[in-house]
Amino acid sequence: MMKLDVERLEKVSELLKILAHPVRLQILFSLGYEKKEKCVCELLAETGVSQSNLSQHLSILKLAGLVKDRRQGNMVFYSLASNDLVKRLLDVLKPEFVLTEE
Repeated sequence: MMKLDVERLEKVSELLKILAHPVRLQILFSLGYEKKEKCVCELLAETGVSQSNLSQHLSILKLAGLVKDRRQGNMVFYSLASNDLVKRLLDVLKPEFVLTEE
């Protein structure tokens, strides 16, 4: 019989709940795929959502420790936080979502 780490299962379950929104997945793919930080204006253009909606999603991702931010003047830049599980999940899911590579 396999014994599972229930605490770890709960953490992964919470992570999957956070990833279960298309805009949040798009943000993570955008930041993780290009492996560079992006300003909010770039993420707005890529996602096509309103600024307030993007802000809500970024806040959820930041609280979960999946993204980090850096302020420069009145601009905020986001990048993928170092989370190996998220990076592995993005690698696994990449073929399902990425249509072209530039």
